[in-house]
Amino acid sequence: MRKVSITFAAGCLSLTLLAVACVAQDKSIRPSPPATASVDLGAASVTINYSSPRLKGRQVGGEVAPFGKVWRAGANEATTFVASGRVAVGGKIVPAGSYTIFAIPDKDKWTLIISKKTGEWGTDYPGEAEDVARVDMKVSTLPASIENFTISFDKSDISANLNRDWGTTRASARITTVADMSPLILPSQRQAEALSPVHRNMGLVLMSGTGEADFEANLKQISLSLRKKWMEAMPDSVLQGQKGRVILEFGINEDGTILDQLVRTTVSSGNQTLDDAAIAAIRNAAPFDRLPISYAGPRVSKISLRMTFLYNLPIPPRP
Repeated sequence: MRKVSITFAAGCLSLTLLAVACVAQDKSIRPSPPATASVDLGAASVTINYSSPRLKGRQVGGEVAPFGKVWRAGANEATTFVASGRVAVGGKIVPAGSYTIFAIPDKDKWTLIISKKTGEWGTDYPGEAEDVARVDMKVSTLPASIENFTISFDKSDISANLNRDWGTTRASARITTVADMSPLILPSQRQAEALSPVHRNMGLVLMSGTGEADFEANLKQISLSLRKKWMEAMPDSVLQGQKGRVILEFGINEDGTILDQLVRTTVSSGNQTLDDAAIAAIRNAAPFDRLPISYAGPRVSKISLRMTFLYNLPIPPRP
């Protein structure tokens, strides 16, 4: 009889261990279940895997995500950040690879920490020596409280806002792709000869067909106008040695105005200030000269241009 009891007890223990193992494998029933946020930026994609804790009446900045302290930015295992290509997060370059992310919440701003150390449990911050980047995140107030800690992306062209929402707090940072610094070649020798070395360095490219029209005078005028307005919008950081490259595409109507007022960023410098200065140069330089109309062939009512702004050339001081 005693042998039967021992065998029965051993059987119950085995079933209990099996049930515990099954529960451990099913992460979806955890109090903080796994979640994923991803975005495709064209030249690179970013995927964040994290666990989503619930607020449960607690206060962000106090009982959860305490202000001024390194927080795991999730729950359970460490929150991972995987970039398939080189990206800029809040203007800081992050090479392609796998990383762990943490945060330092605060009332007026959050700090996003991207660490090269991977494989830790979420609470084990390895220290600043392992940081790839620290990025300021803009804090805003949500119209309604969010119960589940949520990471998401708001995509726009080749950039996206990385959002962290919990309670009524949103912390955001901008992510863009960063292309390598290969030289840009003008599409025709005639256009290259029409521009001075400075203008060739700026990389003005006529993208659309021109029929039989001669656009050399237009290209010179556009390039000179852009350079003037670009110098006026030049950030002080460039005068102090900051470098970068921005490539923009835009269209010009027959009357010289910008097509639909659109300026598209095809390659970001990874720095919002440098990008904005280049965009401002185009918008402030318009309207340009009218497109040529005295030529044989189909009438050209608009043209498309691509402009490269290099912030690694000697910049003369402002007058």
